[in-house]
Amino acid sequence: MQSPFPAMQATIQETGIWSGERVRTHAFQVSPSVFELSAEQRAELDELAIATDEALTGISRIMAISERSDLYGPAAPYAKVGSTLKLGTPYKLPNNRPRNLPILRKCDLLIDEQGHIWIAEIDATNPRSWGYSIIGRRLSECVRPGAEMLPGVAAFIASECKRRKVSELTFLFGNTQRFYEPEFRIIARELKQLGINMVVIDEVDVDVSTGAMRHARSGEMLPTTLIDFPFMNRNKSLIDWLRAGVMDGSQQFLVPPKHFLASKALLGVLSNAGGDPAIETLLRSQISEAALVCIRTHLPMTRIIGKGWDVPDLGDYRGMVLKQAVSSGMRNIYFGGEPEFNEALTAASRERGAHILQAEVSNRQYDWRRFDATGQLLPTERWQLRLTAYFSRSGVEDIAITARTDRAVHGSKDAIITGTVLV
Repeated sequence: MQSPFPAMQATIQETGIWSGERVRTHAFQVSPSVFELSAEQRAELDELAIATDEALTGISRIMAISERSDLYGPAAPYAKVGSTLKLGTPYKLPNNRPRNLPILRKCDLLIDEQGHIWIAEIDATNPRSWGYSIIGRRLSECVRPGAEMLPGVAAFIASECKRRKVSELTFLFGNTQRFYEPEFRIIARELKQLGINMVVIDEVDVDVSTGAMRHARSGEMLPTTLIDFPFMNRNKSLIDWLRAGVMDGSQQFLVPPKHFLASKALLGVLSNAGGDPAIETLLRSQISEAALVCIRTHLPMTRIIGKGWDVPDLGDYRGMVLKQAVSSGMRNIYFGGEPEFNEALTAASRERGAHILQAEVSNRQYDWRRFDATGQLLPTERWQLRLTAYFSRSGVEDIAITARTDRAVHGSKDAIITGTVLV
């Protein structure tokens, strides 16, 4: 059988992710392995996607009410949840239109040794990884040509744009996010093939002095619909202009700036593992029993750590993971049993609910192989997977795969990037 490696290398080069110095800075491992999603698993994830939509809508309503103390009076849980989920998020914008949620919700999943699917993280406001979803999809097509696949994030975005009668988008990114620009341009190229023009632009290149978004050098008008309102710190006039557009409802986003939907504390609220009756009553006032049961079936025990929240005395914290509520990658994550864990837990308990304590999932290991730089197939190794599922309101649109031989599964030079096929 002919090796898929040449086609995979050509595909990677076509995306531009390894152009020039990026072959070093954006390196990852290439593998002939792909994740196989069964019909039963897809049905399970479709159900979870619908439950997630209801849960996020309920949380969004809770957050909107939490901003109006005149509506909830002495109902302290609204204020407690609202202030906790906003910790560490940028801009502190009002939650206009609670039902207006991001069109795609990134959900990191793990599969244990028994085959059960667990939620490791929900981030409904992060479009950065869409590019790697496209890369994984293209690499899977090289390995399994003709295989049935999920619809894909680009196809879903394009269809949603057409439904809204939008043909042009602006992907604005903060100057500190320049590292991710190649991924954003992958999304733009993919969308262009589907009839949607997307301009990718750094905040420092945007001018709003004329009352509209323009390219600072050419003066060209930028598309008025934005992907999202990213974190920025180099263009105050743009930030203020966008903030005003959010306040008066004139600015349109595919991913509205509900940054609280990216906080890991969201999982602690939905889990309510401490059994707080006030929090439980609050959740059930906005989320159905069926949706809560579905979410909790897939959610490891998760508790918010910090002032105002009880710190569980478990004695032995082995099998637990401490995570900062607002962070990316594997930064500020501590595993129970490690030397620094207890110190980190003590420090977290003194802060204002900015961390979560979560039961660690015993991640299933897969016998996968990878190619070296010359295309030689290396011996089989044991890999642990993170499934990054992209949920819409009605189901799962795509699943990108990151694999590492270490339990800390995240994108890195020693990680495999691949995609998912249906079986």
